Amino acid sequence: MLFHLVLSVMGDPFLKQLEILNETNQQPKPRHISSDSGDLVLDYIVSLVSKIVYPEETKNQPERLVHDVLLPVEELVDQDSIVAKKSKAIHELEHMNDPRAYSLLGDIFLFSKYQIQRNISRAFENYKRLSDLGDPVGLRMVGLMYATGLGVERDYPRALVYLNFAAEHNDAQALQTLGYWHHAGIGVPKKCDTSYFYYDQVADKSAQEWRTGPLGGKKTPRKRVILPDKKGGIYGKGASGGGNPTKQSQMSDVDLFLLYRLQAESGDASAQYLVGQFYYQGTQTTPPDFEKAHSFFLQASKQYPSPATLSQPDVPGHIKQQALAASQSAGYLGEMYARGEGVQQNLEVARKWFERGVAQDNGASYNGLGMMYLEGLGGLEVDTKLGLKYLNEAAQKGDVKGTFNLAEQLMQYEKKDWTRIVSLLQIAVKGGHPMAFYHLGKIYGSGRQGVQKNCKHAVSYLKSFVEKASWHDTSIPNALDAFLVGDYESSLVHYIFSAEKGYESSQVNAAWLLDSGVQQDPLPYSLLDQWDPYQMALPLWIRAANQGHADARVKVGDYFYYGLGTKKLPNKYHPIETQERPVLDKIGHWIQELFSGQEMVSPDYETAALHYQQAADQEQSSIAMYNLGFMHEHGLGVKQDFYLAKRMYDMALATNPGSYLVIGISLVKMNIKWTIESLFGTRKQEQQFEAPLPLDEDVDDQVVSIFKEMVFITILCVVAGYLLYQRQRLLNRP
Repeated sequence: MLFHLVLSVMGDPFLKQLEILNETNQQPKPRHISSDSGDLVLDYIVSLVSKIVYPEETKNQPERLVHDVLLPVEELVDQDSIVAKKSKAIHELEHMNDPRAYSLLGDIFLFSKYQIQRNISRAFENYKRLSDLGDPVGLRMVGLMYATGLGVERDYPRALVYLNFAAEHNDAQALQTLGYWHHAGIGVPKKCDTSYFYYDQVADKSAQEWRTGPLGGKKTPRKRVILPDKKGGIYGKGASGGGNPTKQSQMSDVDLFLLYRLQAESGDASAQYLVGQFYYQGTQTTPPDFEKAHSFFLQASKQYPSPATLSQPDVPGHIKQQALAASQSAGYLGEMYARGEGVQQNLEVARKWFERGVAQDNGASYNGLGMMYLEGLGGLEVDTKLGLKYLNEAAQKGDVKGTFNLAEQLMQYEKKDWTRIVSLLQIAVKGGHPMAFYHLGKIYGSGRQGVQKNCKHAVSYLKSFVEKASWHDTSIPNALDAFLVGDYESSLVHYIFSAEKGYESSQVNAAWLLDSGVQQDPLPYSLLDQWDPYQMALPLWIRAANQGHADARVKVGDYFYYGLGTKKLPNKYHPIETQERPVLDKIGHWIQELFSGQEMVSPDYETAALHYQQAADQEQSSIAMYNLGFMHEHGLGVKQDFYLAKRMYDMALATNPGSYLVIGISLVKMNIKWTIESLFGTRKQEQQFEAPLPLDEDVDDQVVSIFKEMVFITILCVVAGYLLYQRQRLLNRP
């Protein structure tokens, strides 16, 4: 047997039992393994599976992956092929009857771990076996698979049952999911009190975890990445939003970093401080590098000008900037020594840096030294009065941590000034301090003297805190890691699961991956073999839009405009057509089906217009304004009105001046059409299937719309050319 290599360290009784089974030629029954021996077996199996790698030239060949039917071979030999070795390892895991083995198998088949072929149905089977044992992870995973339709038919009532059982076991991710569902009305009626009940439990766990960190609390996970933003946004660079993209900085974060790095190496103190910040905080895709941050902060801190220089009546601006960078670097160095980041933790050294920063009038140093006096750290005696004085100084200088710490100290007084506390916490929230969200959620959840209870505010603050302090959930970093290595389907699974927990970024990322097509040539058991990606993406766009994402709201309008993903929506979203559709509409509809490969439903221009209007009014989306102008021009879903169309075009141009060329062409075309209809008294009585801005870079589904526009413009150009030709002839006559 495979385990003979490790059973010798597990004890004689277990080894003898297997020997008896082998001697009697009986097939061993599923093995219940003790915790200690189970750890050894699992470690051995995992190491075996993870160490078997494909040669570089065969990594991407599906036929070399583990087949659906596992090989029923009991002994591993060196001559076994890669497939055979992995098959035997999985075979052993499936017969262990151990919860950890079921969990590992579920992850292997769902996320295609160790280069083993994805098999969503088998993943569900293993998570189901795990859930049958009452394991909260299994209960949660089965619930999420029912909620998303992964491996099974989507069924929110069943998902709710499994997630409730997981929540009963205090599973933080299940609690968070239920909190969001009751907040947004997903699968259950909206109920603020119930949402608060679930979020409150997760928030308490996260707050407790935050307090386990060093001075200043445990660092929150990196800021979440919105994938389309890395490619200029959902609609491309400069296509949406306000402002003039032609006047915005064209430099990326990497370009800025390289520029500052060159300036820092030439001795610029401000650049050294900025580069230190880059390394200390990290980027969305790069983890922090505390050692490099320490090096640059140290260089900047040494460049504080002399008192004689700063005491001059007219200090040059660059000297002031140098002094500011040096003092801020001192505050960072004090924090790094206090927390043990990039250096060995040393509270005495941290105190010296904070004292130096206080002498240089740095807000972060006031906060650090104040907390040391309050807690008696770094060789200081406890001095509450002096500590509060320093925190007040930090708050007055706009230091976010100092503002929060002052509010938290005031909350410990017997007679509390809740008005001032709430004011300080709201300032800290604006600065992004995670625990400020937590305290405001608690305050609004129960109400305080002078602060009225407000469930909506409470849930909003606790939801934000839980999503910032998401140590309990690794799905988002796992999704990003999978995306960066090109495993887009695993990334999609992680983002879909975290989308159910209420993360707006995950809802956008999952919808964008589905909308873009995560894999052109799906493997067997691929995700895209089971879904219409548009039907999966539309609810995600809607949820992101309901959380305030402007481009997601425009995307929802696009889906209704084109009839994408709306096939299984309630009938209220599908208008009943009372008149025969124009022939060109039917041809366009047929061509869309041909190019998209999806069965199209009738466009719902009315609903599309409502979403565009909401995006234009509430999010100031220039794309939505343009689309509304187009729809008013052509009478699609709204009454044809050239005045309103021009107004929307003008608003789009004012919101986003960079779109002057597109809007200018549209205005010229509309004015020509307007003039012709005014001269000849014609009015378009029928709707025509025309398209607003492109749905994405793929324009195959807009062939007919573009063709009609080209024909119309070509006719106008021919007529205009003919008239000019005749005019020239008349002018050239003798």
